[in-house]
Amino acid sequence: MLSRASAWRLLTGRLGWSLQRTERRAVEGDESEIVRWIAGGDDPVSAGGGQIVDTARQTG
Repeated sequence: MLSRASAWRLLTGRLGWSLQRTERRAVEGDESEIVRWIAGGDDPVSAGGGQIVDTARQTG
């Protein structure tokens, strides 16, 4: 079993992970814009049709 320090070195050094934290959060939201965004289907994740594509296995 790895110690915390060894696990951190493995994740950051060899696997390229980084500690990601948000810089700031919105204090208030524009409700009308949120409703428009939800109703409009502007979600880039769902725009792909919900399919997961493994680009590493695609050839040519």
